[in-house]
Amino acid sequence: MSLSGVEYVKPKRYIELGTTIESLLTHVPRTPGSHKQGPPEGFLTQEELDVRAAFAHFLNGLLCLNPDERWTPREAAQHPFITKQEWQGYFMPEEDPTHPAREAASQAAMPSPPPLPNYLGQAGQDFALMGQQWQQASPY
Repeated sequence: MSLSGVEYVKPKRYIELGTTIESLLTHVPRTPGSHKQGPPEGFLTQEELDVRAAFAHFLNGLLCLNPDERWTPREAAQHPFITKQEWQGYFMPEEDPTHPAREAASQAAMPSPPPLPNYLGQAGQDFALMGQQWQQASPY
């Protein structure tokens, strides 16, 4: 019983904490009673297992928590799961130059131009700062 007088009911756990996408998708689907006996022999072909592994890899690329490593739509469209190519076990897309993190990395590698003379004094500095802030915010 809780403080509000309502009895606590333990929620069902459909997926255990720490379960990976690969284990969810490559696991043999359960049918009523199959958890006791196991699936019939040859239930999943190697081709079906490969398709599931490719789909798991595709989802991991799309759902990556790090935005710098997450695939853009252009990168995801190259994946063998989408292009219907044979799954080789690993895939790394060609980098999308429009991705903000990759764009910033390429700009960091380029030398910055020399500063322009300041003919407008403080007003010119304020305007230049506003332009920099606009450029930094625009990719998002």
